Amino acid sequence: MTTLDRALDAAMELSFEQKQMLIEILWKRQRDERREEIAANAREAIQAFHAGELKAETIDEMETIQIQLPPALLHRIRQEAASNENLSQLIAEAVQMWLAKKRKNADLWDVLEEHAGTVEGQP
Repeated sequence: MTTLDRALDAAMELSFEQKQMLIEILWKRQRDERREEIAANAREAIQAFHAGELKAETIDEMETIQIQLPPALLHRIRQEAASNENLSQLIAEAVQMWLAKKRKNADLWDVLEEHAGTVEGQP
């Protein structure tokens, strides 16, 4: 029996409420782990930028931006966007709205640096 099978068997012995708590705990831990990974990547990119190893580019200069969305959200977005072109436009507009809301005329690197610092050490 694999470790996963043993964990699933143990989880199935829990009450309904305990299962709900376990799901919430696992989701939060996974979210926090992903946040720390993103923050570490951002800190590394900022250091490389300040060291002159990267050049600043505008969104228009980039061919693609790679993002990872939760599968359920991606599925909902794909249902609404009729094509990949529409999906790209939707994401580009969302990023632009977020940046405008976060800080008018913000420098992207300042925003990333700000968020990298806030994610680190969060419970």
